[in-house]
Amino acid sequence: MTMITILHELTEKLYNHIQKPLPSGDDERERYLAMIDVYLEKREKRMNAADQPGEAVKGDREALEIVRMNEVIQERMTEIKNLIGQDLHQARMQKSIQTRYERADQGVVGEGYYFDRKN
Repeated sequence: MTMITILHELTEKLYNHIQKPLPSGDDERERYLAMIDVYLEKREKRMNAADQPGEAVKGDREALEIVRMNEVIQERMTEIKNLIGQDLHQARMQKSIQTRYERADQGVVGEGYYFDRKN
């Protein structure tokens, strides 16, 4: 098998995996992201192992398909990153609301009082 064929197979596996929707459960999501990481690491190792990647690639059908799949992979990775960012933002908001609710009686209540501060 040539380097391009191996890279094509790895890219295709990553492409097929990333087409699946992002799971909603924490454990499933963790496994989903771990598999993406595994595929990316394998591809990186193969790309770094190539002697001169530009020479054998010109006009190769598999190489062109790798480039096409890579564009879709990058778009999907951006979508996944945005979804995770939204989830983190929502979790932070829920935590701050919960904290304010729990500490509602600890704040200084200035109702009916006037505090005169002189510096």
